Amino acid sequence: MQDKGMRRYIENAPVEVQDFIYEGNIIEAAKFLMNNLGMSPGEAYMKVKKWRAEMSARFPEELPPPPPYYLGRIIIWATLITMLLAGVVAFIIISNSK
Repeated sequence: MQDKGMRRYIENAPVEVQDFIYEGNIIEAAKFLMNNLGMSPGEAYMKVKKWRAEMSARFPEELPPPPPYYLGRIIIWATLITMLLAGVVAFIIISNSK
């Protein structure tokens, strides 16, 4: 891993996302996009994957190895389950308050 001051960045991606990519933390990069740019989990993962590929092509010696292929599915399923549970809890609270 290299010092943040020595990193090179592509122009079309947020620096914060690229820092997460340099650290090998694809999940946090996708969460950043979902929370700050309002992207869906799938859209965020695909964008991070695209930017990682672009960074890897331009700076191949600077990035950690790519994450497993199933990581995007984990992000999507975790988000959907969390949303489903939040909906169930909200329904229970609302139905008990009447």
